[in-house]
Amino acid sequence: MYLLANTIQPYAWGSTDAIPKLLGGEITGKPQAELWLGAHPLAPSQLVSLGIGLDEFEKAHPEAMGPSGKLPFLMKVLAAAEPLSLQVHPNLEQAKAGFAEEDARGVAKDDPARNYKDANHKPEMLVALTDFSALSGLRDPQAAIADIEMLLGAAAGGGEEGRKLLKRLRAGELEDAFLGLLRGGEGVRELVRALIEGAGAKPQTQAAQTVTFISEFHGDDPGVAAALLLNRVDLKPRQAVFLGAGNIHAYLHGLGIELMANSDNVLRAGLTPKHIDIDELAKIASFEPVPPPVLPHDDMDYFTEGLVEYAYRPATVEFQLWDSRLSDSRTRIPPGPAILLVLKGEVRLSTTRARFALPESATELTLTRGQSVFIAAEEYVEAAGADCRIAVSSVDPRPRAFAGRVS
Repeated sequence: MYLLANTIQPYAWGSTDAIPKLLGGEITGKPQAELWLGAHPLAPSQLVSLGIGLDEFEKAHPEAMGPSGKLPFLMKVLAAAEPLSLQVHPNLEQAKAGFAEEDARGVAKDDPARNYKDANHKPEMLVALTDFSALSGLRDPQAAIADIEMLLGAAAGGGEEGRKLLKRLRAGELEDAFLGLLRGGEGVRELVRALIEGAGAKPQTQAAQTVTFISEFHGDDPGVAAALLLNRVDLKPRQAVFLGAGNIHAYLHGLGIELMANSDNVLRAGLTPKHIDIDELAKIASFEPVPPPVLPHDDMDYFTEGLVEYAYRPATVEFQLWDSRLSDSRTRIPPGPAILLVLKGEVRLSTTRARFALPESATELTLTRGQSVFIAAEEYVEAAGADCRIAVSSVDPRPRAFAGRVS
């Protein structure tokens, strides 16, 4: 086991106090959007005892990362005070092709206009720690029509763009409707302003609340109208959402643990000052309506002795998340590679068996709130404590398809 030191990403949409209140640490008054735990080269965790990054350790000791020789997931604590961009992630084939094509054109890795930062896909899962709101996947066109007509009926009308949008939705042309909003000019902004006006007249409706909240930060951005074509997902603590390749989505507000394949590939559609490439996004986005992709958890008891434990297993082998509350009890941690983060209390960890001899690897550690460790492949660890809570990210050899229901 290795104690980790991790990086906070100060993105502008981040909360100033949610992560420090959860994990301890200083409230600086500046945004603290994401805590990264993993080997991603943009912000690798540091192994305290060795003084090197987890990415460097990965290269020196691929055996510690499992069969692939690389840590396949990136774990984050995400704290959104403002809406994130409307975005979509590529599948593995698309990521490899896009990365190679931009490399061949000589697009620098740090170019703000680069779409593909790496050659990996980015399926992701968000497990809520507080009430958490997001947009995810295109919704039934009829539901979108009802909300748009309701808001425009309470306003002065949405002009030609409003009529065009409703016509496309009635014809079931979700792709044309969504991309038409993104590619529209002043007419779409006029439509957005009408939707904002209508939301002010119908504040009790969910559609109005979505429009009002997003427009507070993004004004008449076309993404405000595009948001009404997506499912609104409101999670309670310990509920989760899984976002596969092609899913158009945006996190709105809340605190959660995000787990994803080790990638930073994002195609943005709106609600951001960052680079937007609508043509490329159109190639990888899914424009089929889907139900809200809420992921049920498993109530696990065969790993435990009288403690509350949930496991979240999306349809990917690259990651799973365990959320455990220890109360005068102990549990076996899923064998690594894994990252364990203490959310509450003091936890005692001990290695019961390890396959690989690694430099300065601890066999016993005591962690407090906010501390984390990396557990190597085929290293078996027990956790013990009282009134504690831990989150463990690890590889799942048994993928399960999510059922699309609230658990």
